Amino acid sequence: MSTDTTADHPRKRIRLDNDAAASESNAIQPPPVPGWEDDYEKEVRAGITAFVSPGTPGLAGVFKQRYSDFLVNEIVSSGDVLHLTDIADQTSLSTVRESSKAGAEAGSKTEQPVKPKATVEKSEKPPPVEMSEEDLAQLQEIFGESTTAAIVKLHKTVHQHPDKKRKDFEKITSEEIEDKADRTKAHQTIRRVFQSRLDSSTNENNALIISASLSAASRQSKADWQQKREAGGNQSKGRLGWEELGGEYLHFTLYKENKDTMEVLNYIGRMFKLAPKHFQFSGTKDRRAVAVQRISAYRVQAERLAALNKSLKGAKIGGFKYETYPLALGQLQGNEFNITLRDCHFPGEDGLDEQARFDLAKGIVTKAVENIKKDGFINYFGLQRFGTLSISTDEVGVKMLQGDLKAAVQLILGYSPIALAAGKNGGLTTTIPIDDRKRALALEEWETSGNSKKALNMMPRKYSGEIAIITFLGQRRNGVKTNEQDWKGALSSISRNLRLMYIHAYQSMVWNTVAARRWERFGTNVVEGDLVVVDTAAKNSLVDVDESGELIIQPEGEDRAAGDADFIRARPLTKEEAESGKHSIWDIVLPQPGFDVNYPANEIGEFYKEFMGSEKGGGLDPHNMRRTWREISLSGGYRNFLSRPNLMEGDVRSYTNDTEQLVKTDVDLLLEKSGEAQANPSSEVTMAGDSDALLAVVLKMQLGSSQYATMALREMLKAGGLKSYKAEFKEFKDFRGPTA
Repeated sequence: MSTDTTADHPRKRIRLDNDAAASESNAIQPPPVPGWEDDYEKEVRAGITAFVSPGTPGLAGVFKQRYSDFLVNEIVSSGDVLHLTDIADQTSLSTVRESSKAGAEAGSKTEQPVKPKATVEKSEKPPPVEMSEEDLAQLQEIFGESTTAAIVKLHKTVHQHPDKKRKDFEKITSEEIEDKADRTKAHQTIRRVFQSRLDSSTNENNALIISASLSAASRQSKADWQQKREAGGNQSKGRLGWEELGGEYLHFTLYKENKDTMEVLNYIGRMFKLAPKHFQFSGTKDRRAVAVQRISAYRVQAERLAALNKSLKGAKIGGFKYETYPLALGQLQGNEFNITLRDCHFPGEDGLDEQARFDLAKGIVTKAVENIKKDGFINYFGLQRFGTLSISTDEVGVKMLQGDLKAAVQLILGYSPIALAAGKNGGLTTTIPIDDRKRALALEEWETSGNSKKALNMMPRKYSGEIAIITFLGQRRNGVKTNEQDWKGALSSISRNLRLMYIHAYQSMVWNTVAARRWERFGTNVVEGDLVVVDTAAKNSLVDVDESGELIIQPEGEDRAAGDADFIRARPLTKEEAESGKHSIWDIVLPQPGFDVNYPANEIGEFYKEFMGSEKGGGLDPHNMRRTWREISLSGGYRNFLSRPNLMEGDVRSYTNDTEQLVKTDVDLLLEKSGEAQANPSSEVTMAGDSDALLAVVLKMQLGSSQYATMALREMLKAGGLKSYKAEFKEFKDFRGPTA
């Protein structure tokens, strides 16, 4: 069927973008230009090679053909899935629809909505938990009567003393709970019964540690919010004024379509003249997706923020609540994904009629979902960890760790001659996005002329790393460049998160490679020398995390950057422990290389030295990861070897129109609830047996905060089955970096 369907079929989605270009980004694109690496080659380069169930049937499907085929909703610390349930309360949904429609028409005037008022939940002392007899009986069944009584007493004490800090309350230690499923049930019960006012963790003896939660112990009772504070009204001054509202941090829900989180927050910051540091969030989200996440903003009034809904493009905000604390990276349980894989094909489908093919697909998908729920997948770092350009971010990280900072800068400023050629010919007959063409033109200008002002004027704003380096290296005094050879200064000019991304990508590549070797050698067997975490209570402590929410181990002694904060430790199993059956493969962790971690006390530990000492590993020593540049002096971290979804469901659907939206977004549901959703005949899912039907696989899964949905999909689809939609220029084999 034709790939150009936009002229023949009305769009089902009511887009929030107020410009035609944004609508085009979700349209079906022509095939990419030659020279792209396929996903399989990129996986091999990143060390992603093994499968848990290599013998089970896979399938092939197109991933993210439309950005609304990838829905991501955060799972917040309470265990609830976050949804956008209102758009600043009084914002008219019909106005949203009409302004979106108008935004797609050149020269149209958008209707101005009524000035919104935000519904703000008051931050006040929560009522005590009313415990049912059933809940009490369930707690006693899990913990016994005496431990349950102590837990109930702890909750009562926490509720009576909201001003106390978490450390001021005692901790309750349960009896050993050997079965992991039983421990999981115990954690969930504690969270549900006490409404996340108590935290629980597991110690090295598989006993639960129950303690006051950070949120429950730190909130203070606040006065009722004064309704006189309307949009544009008197701003609260000083700490006391904000405490009247409920706290200095406004928490809100951000819904975004095909936008980076920081892209939206930078816009909000410009409107309020606030620096990015005023905003905090718990985890980064994919750009090419519809994502819902929680954001906190320091000293921003809800009414003023709600008013931005009329000007936000590709985003909406709601769910306001003042709190006394900001959000932090890693402060979430995970994410729920709703994923649509389009144009799917299955082994053995050739020669089958449409109904038989549909039935075959249902059987394969059902089996694949059950396998992942039971056996899980190797907890690889996904490809997004390694960047989108031809030079992977881990290659930059290697150069930084080797001390070759000049080479690291040159790699960051590298560009593809194919993108450059497309830029010079105006982008004719190419699918390379205009930003990538402009980037190549700007970097060539810098390379050939050294004119930083001209290069920066050409560079798209989203390439913050390139902009920072060129700005720094191009600085002049009396007409002479002052920083021309200061490579450390150039790298230091990049934001800290972006700098760390390069060296963390190297750690991730090493981890992936070692994980594949661990699986090939031992599979699901627990062997002598495998590592298990000593104290999982640190997962609830104030430890450092990287830009993806991944836990980072703190260095020891004077190298430590976080004072006396707890940090995770792991130890190797003895032969007796490995053979006892006390530990399962789900308990085994592998380290990300650093100077403050233990390595497996077996051949896998030796493989770290072998691989990291190789050419691909950068000729580095895993036991010598300290550097004179303290920021890249890697302390290391631990990551579970295998993972499995907390929830996973799969279905097969038939469709004929490539613009059909097969899963409803939060805005779709709001429109439907308000009665403003428009019927669209082209959006109806086709019945199996239609001769023109294509097959889609629709998956829902819940994963932990450091797990990658693409790696779960890879296990399900097998090698080469997951075809990322090439709507953007990402990977070219022929790559050119700037000359010395």
